[in-house]
Amino acid sequence: MNKNRNVSIIIPSIRPHLFIRAVRSVIRQKYKEGVLEIIGVIDKEKVDIIERFIHNTEKSLESKYKMILVPASERVGPSIARNVGLKNASYELVAFLDDDDIWLRNKLSVQLKILDRYGVDVIITKCINKLDSIFYFYPKCFTEAFKIIDGKDIFLCSLGLTSTVLARKDAILGTGGFNPDLKRGEDVELWIRITENGYRIGFLNIPTMVRYLHEENVTKSSLDSNYLKFFINESIRNLSYGARFKKELLANNFYGIGKRLVYTDPVLSSKFLSLAFSLGSSNIRKKVILLRLVSKASGNKNVLQELYDIMFKLTASSLWRNNLEQV
Repeated sequence: MNKNRNVSIIIPSIRPHLFIRAVRSVIRQKYKEGVLEIIGVIDKEKVDIIERFIHNTEKSLESKYKMILVPASERVGPSIARNVGLKNASYELVAFLDDDDIWLRNKLSVQLKILDRYGVDVIITKCINKLDSIFYFYPKCFTEAFKIIDGKDIFLCSLGLTSTVLARKDAILGTGGFNPDLKRGEDVELWIRITENGYRIGFLNIPTMVRYLHEENVTKSSLDSNYLKFFINESIRNLSYGARFKKELLANNFYGIGKRLVYTDPVLSSKFLSLAFSLGSSNIRKKVILLRLVSKASGNKNVLQELYDIMFKLTASSLWRNNLEQV
């Protein structure tokens, strides 16, 4: 086997049952090009459970798989856990897998071919989101089968779900790895930083993994100050589009934040939705209105009062009439 085709796969986890499911999706890979090294960065209290699984599983593994467990303090955060995994990675090619995701069987083989064909340093792909019995593709930004992307593309489309990535380790370590100060958005921030340091990232417009959406990762919105600072700076500094496009971009992102918070923090959600409404086009405004109608079920008086105020202003405007005609 060609050593340059070997891949180190980093799986941070504090949940043994999900770690085992993720590992099984790696073992099912149709990858004949090299050895797959699975590095589990595991909560130290759960290591014994995982070791028993490895002992029972290794008997059926072929020689192209090997497993390494790295104990970590509980809840060190995804950035630190992935950086620890990178330091323990033996191979030049690295991939990441969150414990609540699974890979499709041809993920690594397909990505390796694209990596070689286009000479890129990082490959990002589409994924399949699963919420209960509903499946849908994400993201939906491009129509091209393959595209070289830059920081603007990454930020605009929130590209780079970590479990879709195959990368050259030097590209990640050469830019400092994942930022441990970010509680969310750490993957998007890293990919942007990689492009700014001269490395090439490609987007492959096919799904290579399944992300299971559940209450914890749908409602989780740790909007810490470091992330908001990054978000605002990227919105204003890093995008060289016209003023109108900048406003629409900001409106879209403010709408997304408001949508995530609508039930967990209605007051903060209302503030972000108000920003989206003031900056956005008629289409964004319509989305804000419809979202607030949905949030009516929460019974939050602040949201309902603001909804009433907006509706009152719109009833006398052509914008409201246009929206009624389009709904």
